[in-house]
Amino acid sequence: MFKNKIFKAAVISAIIGLLLILAVIVTGSAYPDVFFTVGTLTGLILVFISNGLLLVSWLGSIGKDVKDKNYLSAFLTAFMLLVLVIVLLRKQ
Repeated sequence: MFKNKIFKAAVISAIIGLLLILAVIVTGSAYPDVFFTVGTLTGLILVFISNGLLLVSWLGSIGKDVKDKNYLSAFLTAFMLLVLVIVLLRKQ
């Protein structure tokens, strides 16, 4: 899973997004400032994109495990994904 290009792109996107948000916090920018508006919007979009890429990476990992007939790993990954979705939906 860690050698997957989609997973690497997700991690890089999340790191850049979090660094942008951290830069906004460290500089103490507030709403009328352009850096606040652009930095927070771009950072949140990058983190959101990384979540989608992680989901795609997980689904690809499940497909690869099924293709390689590694059913236990595929089941555990799908189970973790299902538990994560249920926990996130129950909080709403």
